[in-house]
Amino acid sequence: MGVMALVRNLRNFDEAGVDDATVDTVIAKITDPDQVAKARLFPYQVWAAYKHAPSDNWKRALGRTLDLTVANIPRLDNTLVVIDTSSSMTAPVSGRSKLSRVEVAAVMAMATAKRATDVEVVIFGDGNRRLANPAGASVLAGVATVVDLVGSVGHSTFGHTAIAKHFDPKRHHRVVIFTDDQQHDSGRVRLDHVPLIYTFNLAGYSPSALPAGERGRYTLGGFSDATFTVMKVLEDGRNAAWPFML
Repeated sequence: MGVMALVRNLRNFDEAGVDDATVDTVIAKITDPDQVAKARLFPYQVWAAYKHAPSDNWKRALGRTLDLTVANIPRLDNTLVVIDTSSSMTAPVSGRSKLSRVEVAAVMAMATAKRATDVEVVIFGDGNRRLANPAGASVLAGVATVVDLVGSVGHSTFGHTAIAKHFDPKRHHRVVIFTDDQQHDSGRVRLDHVPLIYTFNLAGYSPSALPAGERGRYTLGGFSDATFTVMKVLEDGRNAAWPFML
């Protein structure tokens, strides 16, 4: 079985009563950097498996796997990542998922911070707060920190205020915001100094809080492994690199 299939079948292995030698073989494979790279596992996929892992044995292994998946996402150097930690972000990302919106946001934010250089992570509600050195922790620890901070800066949604306060044009090339996009400050905060804002709407509400598809403002619904490909195409198009350069 490939790494993806192994990660998805951990509960089945326990229910089948596999022996210790088999468990060790599975753990060795799902924590092998080359195998994880070959499988092109993405962080949120491993987080989903971690959430449903039936034993601490698997959870410890998946924590290592989660850090390895960071190598499977592109580098987004010089990025401000903004996470909505208002109360509505504790809702599931869909009717078929048990993952909360804030969990998906935290996983991708912390993976981005570990993968790239000069990435800042900010949480927001009524207020906002920059997290200290997110790249220094494991993805697992970073996610736990963000989830524990839900509501710590209030339960409303003032994301554009957070962007305006923390974006530094000398340091940041783009903003990536994870939210359900119920922005209470939409249209009331100037963001002219921010060239690129990617809004990942994890709830699918409409309309978008920012004009989409113009002046470097892009709103994407949900999140998948195609997300980074979309971002690359959009940025290469802005820089006149795509499709003329590879």
